[in-house]
Amino acid sequence: MHLNNMSFRLDLPDIEEISEVADWFELLMLINEFDQISRAQLLDRFVAETGATAQELEPQINFLFMEISRRRRIAGFSYPLIVDDLIVKTNKQPCTEFYKFLLLISIKKSPLRKRRGFKEVDQIFDNIVCEAVKIYFGEGTETLRFGWPPSDGRPKKFTKALEWLSVKTGINVGIGASSPANKDGGVDVVAWKPFSDKRTAFIIALIQCTIQLDWFPKGKDIVDHVWLSKLDTGRFALTSLAIPFIIEKNFDKWDDLRRTVNLIFDRLRLSEVLSRSDISLFGNMIVWNRKEIAKFK
Repeated sequence: MHLNNMSFRLDLPDIEEISEVADWFELLMLINEFDQISRAQLLDRFVAETGATAQELEPQINFLFMEISRRRRIAGFSYPLIVDDLIVKTNKQPCTEFYKFLLLISIKKSPLRKRRGFKEVDQIFDNIVCEAVKIYFGEGTETLRFGWPPSDGRPKKFTKALEWLSVKTGINVGIGASSPANKDGGVDVVAWKPFSDKRTAFIIALIQCTIQLDWFPKGKDIVDHVWLSKLDTGRFALTSLAIPFIIEKNFDKWDDLRRTVNLIFDRLRLSEVLSRSDISLFGNMIVWNRKEIAKFK
């Protein structure tokens, strides 16, 4: 399909914000089902959108192609685009559905955010994180969704939920008091990798999953000292933040973030590990992707 025949108009973001422009470009390819777009076609579109000259926009096109190549290099087969010299082609591997989902739920001005349909995707996102963590930690890793609203047999009452978690992990409930108003203590996913001896002292991670645009403060939702009093892990559990957004390479708060949580999953890191996942386990995500893309049209 030619660029000029697209079915939905997407406003180009500030061309200086290369990460947002790259998201815009990915969405443009996805919505309009382009097989490929040439550098010249894309430059024409930039000129039409901004009123700047082709010469003035050359650096932005260069940066965009570099960013697309960087994303492909990190996310691998899960990334839906391939840079081939002066052409960007669509990658039709089934595992790109993971990246598509993460992109669709992270767009600022999207149908999802306009209708505030977050309940549609919260559990799907949590389950995707569960899968990614299993692959990242390796064989023998177990995960469960602990977040609110409860699912998969988790009791609603927080104290009962802790007892349920204790049975699942084999780790005793801690001695700390729990507030009646507490729902999940900031923990959406729990992952652990036990040994065959059934004893404690193994890796356990407490993960906050969020699709909020203002995601950075969510890294502080899990307080390790408090959770040590809720679940007796002996020493502090690993803490983690999972988001569907891409954290830019030059993100100025990266050092603060890595000192707030032990483990960070953004869109590229999630996609990197999910390239080894069985996409057939996520039929509900694929259906949601198709319906959401139709809403853009």
